[in-house]
Amino acid sequence: MQKIPIENQLMRVKKAYEQRAPKRLENFKGLNVYSKYAAGENMGGEFFDIFARDHKIFMLMSNSSSYLASSSILQHFSELKTVTEIEADAQRVLIENIKAEIDNLNRSKKKTIIPQLLTFELDLNEMELTGYQLGEFEVVSSNEEHDLAISSYFEQDLDRARFQIKLQRGERLLFNSPGFVRTWSALSKKPLLSDMVSNTEVKALDVLD
Repeated sequence: MQKIPIENQLMRVKKAYEQRAPKRLENFKGLNVYSKYAAGENMGGEFFDIFARDHKIFMLMSNSSSYLASSSILQHFSELKTVTEIEADAQRVLIENIKAEIDNLNRSKKKTIIPQLLTFELDLNEMELTGYQLGEFEVVSSNEEHDLAISSYFEQDLDRARFQIKLQRGERLLFNSPGFVRTWSALSKKPLLSDMVSNTEVKALDVLD
């Protein structure tokens, strides 16, 4: 496979997309979060949101081809955002509540709904990140030991889906949604994501572009 120089690829893509896809930048104590959304062609969709309580940050990414499932996920996450303090088992409770509602929806559906979820909670004091990966999400880190390959789907046991990362100072993480993973894998010529994430001369927003 031909390896295209990162700089050339970034410039070409940046010109085409930097004015089209909305970007989002959020600053927390010791952490910057950049996100970018691009519309797809399938029904349903993907969702990303993040919020902070005291010294903790909570994030959710989801993917579903069902509008009903997407609506349910949004509702449960919106309810979580109203709490004043993030409980220790907040992620697990959120996922279990979503699973219960999806199971209820599937009882009246001919085609089974299988949403995909990724959540994490980051303690900014300890810089420890714990989460659950249920689906075709991919995490690329500037520290290869913290990379997370594609996992199993929604029915996976939560204990097996759990991950924990002790972040290092200056470490960069790239969270890729299932929609992005599928689109990216179909490209014949592309730069290595790990190279872009590890190369500190490539700005975070340029990685997204």
